[in-house]
Formats: sequence, C-alpha cells, structure tokens
Amino acid sequence: MTRYLLVLYLCIGICIAGSAYKDGVLMGPGIDPPSFAQVFLVVDSFPAGATGYSMGLAFDGQYLWNNETFFHWFARMDTATGSVINSFNTTIGNRDMTFDGQYLWASDWQTSSVSQFDTSNCSVINTYYPPFYAGRPNGMAWDGTQLWVGE
Repeated sequence: MTRYLLVLYLCIGICIAGSAYKDGVLMGPGIDPPSFAQVFLVVDSFPAGATGYSMGLAFDGQYLWNNETFFHWFARMDTATGSVINSFNTTIGNRDMTFDGQYLWASDWQTSSVSQFDTSNCSVINTYYPPFYAGRPNGMAWDGTQLWVGE
C-alpha cells in the first residue's frame, strides 16, 4: 500500500513541479498555454503602495488611483514611477472604483453604498445606496454618460 501511495505522490509532484504564472497565465510542464497567452503581456508593473490588499483601480487621465480593501485607503499614483503621490484615509469605499471625467467613484461593501469623491482631497460629495435585492455594489465602470455598478 505504501509503495502505491509513494508512486502516486511522485506522479502528482512531477505533474505540478515547475508550474508558475507568467504574465498572468499558468505555465509549466504538461500545461498548454491558452491561445490568447501571447496577446496579453505585462508591459510594466510596480508595487501598489497599499497597506494591505489592492482591490480597485481607476485612471483619471493623469494619475492611477488605487483602492485598498481593508483600511479604506486611496492612493493617487504616478504611472511613470509607481510612486504614491498622495494617500487618503476615507471612511467609505473599499471595493472597485472608476473615474467619470470629473469625479472618482468607489463602491463599499460594509455600507452597501457607492460614493462620489472630489479628486483634489478625496472628500465625499455624495453617497448613494443602490436598490440591490440581496447583493452589494462591487464592479464599476463609466461609459461616458452613465455610471454602471455591478452587484
């Protein structure tokens, strides 16, 4: 019995040995990359500057905004260097974010709300409570006319 378990253990180890993610795609021995693997390549990356877990990103035309999940913390970041230009402690907004051309928007799970922020100081302009049946606001997008919020 032990001999069979050892053979099984070695086979599993050989199958998963050397597997790693490259440009967001699992690669390794015996793993065929998907056909789109060469289309989506990481061209640049930098640390998010977050104190914990980075959840949402938005681009305002000049800066990248990072929404940190656990501590209600936003960062305005330089896209050329990756450095944090300013950080803001907010009381709401811990999921996704988007930019509408003038304001930053962020969704929050604890309050089940969506808030509009002034990008100069991250003060809250308005807070809305979408009438979701049982969910919470999560993914967000701006289409040039309307704010879209996923439940």
